[in-house]
Amino acid sequence: MRKIISVLLCAANLLPLAACGEAEPDAVNNETTAAQTDETTTEAVREDSLPELDYNGETVTIYAASDLPITEFDAEQTGDIVDDAVYKRNVAVEERLNVQLEYIMTPGLWANENGYKSAVRNSVNSGDATYDIVAGYGVFISQLAAEQLFCDLTTTQYLDFDKPWWSDSLLDDLAVGGKLYFASGDISTNLIGSAFAVLFNKQLANDYSLGNLYQLVDDGSWTLDKLFSLTKDTYTDLNSNESRDKDDFFGLVVQETSIDNLYFSSGMNTTRLDSERGVSVSPDFGSEKAATLAELLCDMIHHTEGVFLVTEDSGDGIVNFKSAKSIFLLAGMKVTTTDLRDAEIDYGVLPAPKWDENQTEYLSTTSYLGSLYAIPKGVRDADMSSAVMEALAIEGYYEVSPAFFETALKVKYSSDEDTARMYDIIRGSISYDFGRVFSTSINSIPGMLRGMVVSDNP
Repeated sequence: MRKIISVLLCAANLLPLAACGEAEPDAVNNETTAAQTDETTTEAVREDSLPELDYNGETVTIYAASDLPITEFDAEQTGDIVDDAVYKRNVAVEERLNVQLEYIMTPGLWANENGYKSAVRNSVNSGDATYDIVAGYGVFISQLAAEQLFCDLTTTQYLDFDKPWWSDSLLDDLAVGGKLYFASGDISTNLIGSAFAVLFNKQLANDYSLGNLYQLVDDGSWTLDKLFSLTKDTYTDLNSNESRDKDDFFGLVVQETSIDNLYFSSGMNTTRLDSERGVSVSPDFGSEKAATLAELLCDMIHHTEGVFLVTEDSGDGIVNFKSAKSIFLLAGMKVTTTDLRDAEIDYGVLPAPKWDENQTEYLSTTSYLGSLYAIPKGVRDADMSSAVMEALAIEGYYEVSPAFFETALKVKYSSDEDTARMYDIIRGSISYDFGRVFSTSINSIPGMLRGMVVSDNP
């Protein structure tokens, strides 16, 4: 624990940065509110604090990850709901600010980790100011922030984090000493898509007489114990090999990264921020509750028949659910618009379960695919970059999120009003944990629970 605290404090000390406009070449070593979508919504009800601005056709260059699962950055009109909304958003921002958006797209996940991060480092440390905005995979953006490569967004002129298009918990959970180095919200379709949820096969739930699952959520009784009690004994050895494997039928399939979310959805954090100590390990992390959660997950996943774990990269859990070989699936919401968009099964969506009925609200975090946006240090005009980010977030709130969330998720990919209502609960429950966002900068503390459960070593 002493080593963990030391690493946390070291990460925190790296974060106090110079002012946005000052390049430092030597630094290399160093509940969103649902958008209104009623048919009566018109331009007249659109309100924001961004003033009239004219940048005389300036090109604003945005460096972004090309391989995130959901369209977010550059887009063409394809007839797809989200693609078209992102395209219209970009056009609207260009027209509003009189700028030209130039997206430099590059692979930005683990396979190209060094290439993606090196491009940002080189741009800042060379003083070239190649990029006006950097956006992409959350883990990489936080690593680059810890290297002192980004501006303090609170010092820029046009970002208004009190507005509903920015995540409510940004300043509360991610600011250090009142300084914030990246942001997300309705500017990112992948933030919404990466929120964890529980999917269930409606026909199978009916066949196994599981009752009204939506009512459990409404009553506040949708808990971990309830989920496991409904699934732990439901198993069929479909291939008759006398071994539990991906080809069998299970009550519950758990995607590996969903284990992380069960810690946060149980009302715990890995770190905490306070005025005296800055960043420190949360008391939750070494608590009896955390130990009990680790023991419960190991017991359910490895020592009951009906709960099966698949690794993050195998995809077997989604295939299993899609082929009606599990009743429940713990995964990110993005699977509803990607892997399951052509599924023939009728499924519903529930929020991640609470720890117990005494917990007052349902909680969710996102996978690292929820992208973060930053302004590099030494940028030629930090205020122009902030104006573009604010405009992208505004249009995301009024146009893209309604298309993705209200139309794609809640109508096209959900089959009843109850499921649509569940999406509202999930979206409103999204929050950040400092330790999770900066996980690779602080010895991957949030991944410790996952490692315990995967190895069955509580």
